Amino acid sequence: MTIAPRMLAALPLLLVSAGLFAQTPGERPPAFDIKEWRNVEGDKSDKTFKLSEAHGRIVVIYFWRANDHGSIEYLDMLNEIQRLPGTFVIAMAASKEEDVKRVMDGRKKEYSYAWGESIIFVAEDLFDVSHYPRVYLIDPTGVIAWRGHPGELKERIKDQMRRTPPFGADREALNRKLAMAKKLIKQQKLGQAWTYASEVFDVSSEGDLMKSSKDLRKQIREAADDWLEKARKHVEDKEYKEAAPILASLKVRFEGEDVASEAEKEISKLYASRETKKLIREEVDNVRAMILNEGAAELITHKRYVEGLEKYESVVEKYEKTKAAKAAKAEIDKLKGDSTIRKLVGGHRDELQADRWLDIADRFASLEMYPQAREYYKRIVQELPGTTAADRAKDRLRSLPKSKDKT
Repeated sequence: MTIAPRMLAALPLLLVSAGLFAQTPGERPPAFDIKEWRNVEGDKSDKTFKLSEAHGRIVVIYFWRANDHGSIEYLDMLNEIQRLPGTFVIAMAASKEEDVKRVMDGRKKEYSYAWGESIIFVAEDLFDVSHYPRVYLIDPTGVIAWRGHPGELKERIKDQMRRTPPFGADREALNRKLAMAKKLIKQQKLGQAWTYASEVFDVSSEGDLMKSSKDLRKQIREAADDWLEKARKHVEDKEYKEAAPILASLKVRFEGEDVASEAEKEISKLYASRETKKLIREEVDNVRAMILNEGAAELITHKRYVEGLEKYESVVEKYEKTKAAKAAKAEIDKLKGDSTIRKLVGGHRDELQADRWLDIADRFASLEMYPQAREYYKRIVQELPGTTAADRAKDRLRSLPKSKDKT
């Protein structure tokens, strides 16, 4: 079933309440799974695509149609974007597979792509795409940084690279993670070691980093089997406080691996007792909170203070009774006590607000609602003059028609 595009121009009031504020910069994109897609080698993947798996990279989602020359025109440009360090590009065609195949056959593709009716739903219902082509730019923390026409993509992505470079994606950072994983193995902190090694594996496409992370994961996976046996022995000896942290780490950190399934079986046995059930749940929550703390710490390392603070705050709110929450609270207090960081956080929020207003203004302008567009452009220039969006708003104001108005 084909889902028709929304009649945005005919419903300006509905647009303001539902369209203009749907999936705007500063928001997180909707979660979605894609089963029909091809990877950068052009092979049909049997693995479901999840946007969350590209976390840590700048993501470009290119919505297009195979029967639209304006869409096809920008496909080759996507190769240039994909070559940039720390980026992931997926071209999502709201078209049938045979039509996409006709366009893609013989074309050089260094990016991933997807097609089908599910893409129509993702584009038009989840991302509110009313015309093609359309681009969404997702920053390394998983937040929408910009949406618009691909004609602006090169300028926008260069700006995004400057403002929010993909954290942990450069070679030096990946080597540090591998070194940390090796150190954690020696400390018998296999869950954390697996997380670090997997982060390197997930962003490395080839070469020595891919091989090193793959070999390290194999080593950790084998050690995890012994770790599981150790937990089983603790359970057998009724040493539940020693068993629970191991089983929780295996369950959460190694999700998708056989050892995680085996840990789940052991955990289900502990659910027979109210006391051990409470203990294992607390440990599982603590591991999940620890992972968030690790992500927050990485954000702070790369001076992403707003996102780091928000992540620490989410730990305190969601996992308030865990040891990890106490650690998160200590980091929050430390960050908020730094006057330099407070100033940087304020500047970042100004940039984010300016981008939101610019997006709203651009949407009004595209509908020829020029007085409303002018109002938002002026607001940016007057209230947030030091932002990047302010320069763009000045340019838009100069080129904005003064008479034509569709209200």
